Amino acid sequence: MNVSQVIEIAKEWVEENVSQLPGFCGAYLGGSLSRMQKNEWRMYLMETIEEKFRQLPPNLQEEAVNFIDFLLTKTHSTTRKKISFDWIGGLKEYRDKYTAIELQKKALEWRD
Repeated sequence: MNVSQVIEIAKEWVEENVSQLPGFCGAYLGGSLSRMQKNEWRMYLMETIEEKFRQLPPNLQEEAVNFIDFLLTKTHSTTRKKISFDWIGGLKEYRDKYTAIELQKKALEWRD
């Protein structure tokens, strides 16, 4: 039995046994999902996502897929590349000609 099935059984029990009691506001599912093994947690997430996805109308399903693609692009674009230091020493020839401030001003001129 997987976690989704256990949660569904708990929901049904609450509905049948206590939801009609005066003053009943809701129920808290005790226990911890954090004690699940990594593969169990992933299965639970996948089942939850699939269930919610199926409930969406087709146009929102398409939007959900587009959003997932966006998240994947965002994840891949934040992967850091190793920093290149090939620029070091690139201004050696100007070391004796300019102070640091003068060199900054020259760099602004060179950009234009």
